[in-house]
Order: sequence, then C-alpha cells, then structure tokens
Amino acid sequence: RLVSISILAGLLATGHMTLPLMMVFYSINGFLGGISATAMESIPPAIVGQDQAKIEKFWTWEQTILEIIGIAGPIATGAIVASFGFLPALVAFPVTMAISLAIVAMTLKMPKGLDAADAASKASDPAKPKKGFFEKIFHGAKLVWGNPLLRTSFLAYTVYTMLNPFLYTMLGPAYGLALLGAENAQAATSVIGWLTGLYSLGGLLGGFGMMWEQKGMKATDAARRAAYEAENGKQTDERWDELAKPWQTEVLRKSLLKWMLWGTFGLAGVAAMAVPLPMLGALVSLPAWLGWAGTLTLPALTLIPFGAAQVVAMLKLRSFFQANVPDAKENMPDAMGFFGSASLVVTTVGLLSLKYLFQTFTGFAPFFYIAVAMAPLAAYYLYLRWRLGKQSAPK
Repeated sequence: RLVSISILAGLLATGHMTLPLMMVFYSINGFLGGISATAMESIPPAIVGQDQAKIEKFWTWEQTILEIIGIAGPIATGAIVASFGFLPALVAFPVTMAISLAIVAMTLKMPKGLDAADAASKASDPAKPKKGFFEKIFHGAKLVWGNPLLRTSFLAYTVYTMLNPFLYTMLGPAYGLALLGAENAQAATSVIGWLTGLYSLGGLLGGFGMMWEQKGMKATDAARRAAYEAENGKQTDERWDELAKPWQTEVLRKSLLKWMLWGTFGLAGVAAMAVPLPMLGALVSLPAWLGWAGTLTLPALTLIPFGAAQVVAMLKLRSFFQANVPDAKENMPDAMGFFGSASLVVTTVGLLSLKYLFQTFTGFAPFFYIAVAMAPLAAYYLYLRWRLGKQSAPK
C-alpha cells in the first residue's frame, strides 16, 4: 500500500493521473487495505482474549488516538490546500503512511506461545487440509449468517459504519462544492475539513465517554468484589472473573443498546446537510484572529453528536461481534474476513447509489433526498437494536 500510494501521489502531483488509472489504484489499495484490515482486526482478540470488556477497551483507546489525529488533520489539510494548493497534502500522504508502518513494525508484539500453540495444533492433526481462499470466505459467511447474534451484530455494524465512508468520500466533498461551487474547489476543502474534523471531534468525545464508562464499571466491579469477599472470603482473580462475568456481560449489553439508540437520534446530523445555510463568515463579521473559523457551517456542528454516537455504537458492535465468535482461534480470521468484505460491499453499493444521485440532481437537492432517507434508516436501526436486545437477553 505504501508503494502504491506513493506512486499515486506522485502521478497526481505531476499531473499525469487519469481517471481510469486512478480507478486502478483505488482498486489495488482497496484489495490491499482489505487484507491488512482483516489482519488488524483479528489481532486484538488474539492479544487480550475473547473478553468483550478488554476488546472494547482496546478499540476505545485505538479510536480515541485516531480521533485526536482525525480532528486536526482534516482541518489543517483544508487550510493548507486552500492556501498552498494540493501538493503539500499529496506529499504528506505517503510520508504519514511510512511512519505508521514503522510504528507497527517496531512496536507490535504478539503474545508469546501463540505461534507455538498454532504449530502444536497443526502437528496434532497434520492430515487436516488447509482451506483455500474462496473456501475461507464461504466458511466465514456460513459462520456469521448461521449465528443469530453474529448476523444481527454484523448487519447493525454495517449500516452504522457505512455512513463514515459516505461522509468522507461523498457527502463532505459534495457539500463543500455545493456551497462554494466547483470553481472554488480549493476553498471548499476548508468547508469539508470542518465537516470531517468535527465529526472526528464527536468520535473523540465518544471515546472519552467510553473511557469514563469503563472507569465506572471497574469501580463498581471492585466494590462488588469487596462486598462478596466480606461474606465469602478471599477470591482469586480467575474465580472473581468467572463470578462477575454475567454481571459484566449484562452491563456491556445494556450499554451497547443505549448507544445504538443514541446513534439513531444522531442521524439528524446527516439530515442537517439538507439545510443550505451560509458559512459562519458570511453570517457574521469575524475578527482577523478568528478568520480560520469563517468556513464553519451548521452541519459541521451537528456532526459532533452524530460522530460521538455513531463511533461508540460502531466500536461496541465490533467488540460484541468479536466476543461472540465461536472457537475464536480457528474462526476469527474467517469471520472477520467476511465481516469486513461484506460490509465493504454494502458500502460500495451505497457509494455508487450516491454517485448516481449527485449526477442526477444538482445543488442541495441530493441532500434533501438523503435527509428523507434517514427516516427509514432510523427505523432499521431501531429494528436491529430490538433484534439484538432480544437475542442477547440473559436466558
């Protein structure tokens, strides 16, 4: 991906990029990204075990760090492009990817014994055939679709997370261009930067909310343990984890359903893009030191609560899914392979639909139809929430 993106940035910077060639590069990066994403998402359960609370804590920290960069990055990029053109942003792309690659290469340490356990498993059954590529995809699909909890959490994750690429790749750029016109593409990047930057701010606030929730859960668990041990004597950590598991699972289940509900209300943030209000700088006269806020818009502000609810619901659904994959050591890669690829297919179909919508209608008309579509999407959110709540309820 680093080589591919470096070549892509070089061709764009020198003016040698064509639309067909860009489609080829997008396809290559999508293929390579799918492989790396499947591996990346299978690693946390391998490190912390199939413990929903620990998996959720990992994704909380990962997302919080990501959002800190995600807030400043789009806003700074928009300001740089508006002032200096696209070249600095193109140069930064492969550089930041090289840095991230180095961080992973130097810091990621898998648990000791994982490879040895895998080798021992293979040695115990040497005649067991290896699954081929399509066989693994089919196995992942069968595994997910045949398990009601996995199926519903997969569907919920897909319809929650698909709005993220919609915003970054289609809705944000289209809104900036609709507001300022295609002739002001460089200036429009600042509007787009506010949209994606404040969406990331919402995700960051959501991450802090999850950390606060986890801290409260840890304190309550300690109090429950102290009370139990006062009556029944000292317990080992392993024994207490076993005793506390039902309570912990129910707390996490209720939290998931709560954030899914907030995510449904958050769809109003996307619908707000149908309101063609001018930028802040056109509404009020800003002093010179606040000139950077002149391209702030109302939809950008509404994306803060939307980002918080959407990101937290997404993280909790992924953690729930990973915690419920049966025989995780054997099945997690196949399950996550289907999980990621099928979600990507749905997202791609949605992006193509948006493409035709923006080709058919001009100005803010597409955003009106998108706002209308939020109503049935909200109903589907509520249905999936009801299904998951019913399926995951304590027996």
